[in-house]
Amino acid sequence: MNRFTADHGNRSLEDVLQHGTAFVASTGRTLPETAVPIHQSRQLWVHLENRDRELRSGIERAASELSWEIHYGIPSDRQGGAGRIISGSPIETPESSGATTLPTIIITGNRSVIRPHRPDLAPTLSPDLHQAGRLAGRHLLSLGVPHLAFFTSTSDHWSESVAQGFFEVCSGAAVTPHHIPAPVGNPSQRAEQLLAHLYALPLPCAILADHDRHAIELIAAARHLNLRIPEDVSIMGIGNLENLQERSTIPFTSVDLDLEKLGYLSVHQLEGLLRGRATIGFTQVPPKGLVIRTSRSPIQPMFTGVHKALDIIRTSYARNLNVPSIARECGMSVRNLHRLYRSVTGSTIGRDILHLRIEAAKRKLMMEPLALDPIAAAVGLGNSRNLCRLFRKHLGRTPGQWRSLHLNPSLTGAA
Repeated sequence: MNRFTADHGNRSLEDVLQHGTAFVASTGRTLPETAVPIHQSRQLWVHLENRDRELRSGIERAASELSWEIHYGIPSDRQGGAGRIISGSPIETPESSGATTLPTIIITGNRSVIRPHRPDLAPTLSPDLHQAGRLAGRHLLSLGVPHLAFFTSTSDHWSESVAQGFFEVCSGAAVTPHHIPAPVGNPSQRAEQLLAHLYALPLPCAILADHDRHAIELIAAARHLNLRIPEDVSIMGIGNLENLQERSTIPFTSVDLDLEKLGYLSVHQLEGLLRGRATIGFTQVPPKGLVIRTSRSPIQPMFTGVHKALDIIRTSYARNLNVPSIARECGMSVRNLHRLYRSVTGSTIGRDILHLRIEAAKRKLMMEPLALDPIAAAVGLGNSRNLCRLFRKHLGRTPGQWRSLHLNPSLTGAA
């Protein structure tokens, strides 16, 4: 198998189609010249499930070069057109795969679910997720962080491919990363499980999320636990998707999958399909590279005393903490600690201690078959009466009610 990854530059369409653009599975084959007739229509139907800007940009650039007229949506036979490009899960539905006989190009990150209506006329393109995982692994190893982890958001081919590359590189360096499994259940249960897994990680830790979207989830969970980024956890994603980077409260490093090129090549593949010169098979586009961003939490390194206070609170919230004792450990006056802590975090020491204690109680209720008194004592809330009062006040339900909604299935029947 040959891999052609050079930029096409000003090469002619015939040259690109003749030599290919990336490696093709050994089962691939080339269509005969008469396999698909050249259409007079230059209407191109495009369905992008995820609406990625980069993918769309590449498709539109190539369509402009080749004089295609783009229509977005899923066409029917009545609407005409010369061909279509489909991205995402609609390729699995009869409506999208069987309602039209237009020549089709598929863009997917999930090779295992490809079931097009005409497999002999459906070249498929995908980002090389295995190489993306390897690239991410090499980067995180280079940071020298003592602990690594991988966040699996879902059990699908995308996540599995990224994980395979990541764990291969780590294994070669004799490093065994921790695994954050895919959360299950409703959104509230998923969030609680992610918090519990993140809380259990040894620190400092560098985490690879299998997609930029899930890197953002990790950042939110880390901030919820008052973990510093990147001092306590370094987080990176896969995709380098502009719309998601804009949404993130903290910038993070990501692997650029070169989706713009993926979209660009998909149009050229369709052109080749219509000319009878495209190669049928599974074509992978290698990642463009790392986009390294300096992640920083809202806590600035200059506030050493506040950083130390945060460390004390996060590691010792179950102790009988009070502001004067924390101030003494930080070498600050109570007044200065109060002022700087509020200025930097937007919160108060008392509020953050209580928040961590309640979160710890929630995790224990969900994961451990303990009665209320031992849980309250273990997290610094004293007794079950105080635990119940605080749960009603802050969560609107008793600890027992909260446990029944979020209990780990393996603990069903616990007191």
